Amino acid sequence: MIFGTNVPSFFYGASTNSDCYQETGGVESTLHWYHVGIASTFIIINGIISIWLGLHLEASLFVSSVRCVVQLTLMGLVLEDVFKADNPFIVLAMIFILVFLGANEIVLHKSKRRHSGMFISVLLSLGLSTLVIGTIGSRYALDQKEFWNPRIFIPTMGMLLGNGMSAIAVGTSYALNQFSEQKEKLELYLSFGASRWEAGRPVAVEAIRLAMLPTINSMR
Repeated sequence: MIFGTNVPSFFYGASTNSDCYQETGGVESTLHWYHVGIASTFIIINGIISIWLGLHLEASLFVSSVRCVVQLTLMGLVLEDVFKADNPFIVLAMIFILVFLGANEIVLHKSKRRHSGMFISVLLSLGLSTLVIGTIGSRYALDQKEFWNPRIFIPTMGMLLGNGMSAIAVGTSYALNQFSEQKEKLELYLSFGASRWEAGRPVAVEAIRLAMLPTINSMR
């Protein structure tokens, strides 16, 4: 399966003479910093619009853009060695680091409210769900006998983690906000004999629905 023709050689973790590169019939395309600069013009335009309309988003745009460039640059340097090593234990270690960072981002930066043990629950939910789906998808949907093939498995897990982080952040934030704002109502249900599930079910259902909406909308 060929996903594109203009594929940078570092994606394969080898030179353009590699077997994998020859099989795809790809054409080497080297990216330079001025390409990043061209792409950054759209961020600058958004920043100007933010200043003009008084949205106060220009600082966040700048910080996020710099952070994105730094993270992707470091990730590219690390992934090149991971691709060359082609070792399942290194791949799984890389996945664990990504899951850990994702859980940390959700708990510390995307959730205004927190509960005890939240990091562990988010870490397990994010890690187990994406790992199971990624493994099945890589092995059967993408027909990889070695499901941990870093050139396939790591990008797949990256996409799954992105969707999973958004869903967990939205669902968790909504649920915690509702539990806090409807505290008296929930306690009233419990005082009349309702179980914790019966009292919290409407909140849980709506949280799951909201968490699924971004993924569903992206599929339309």
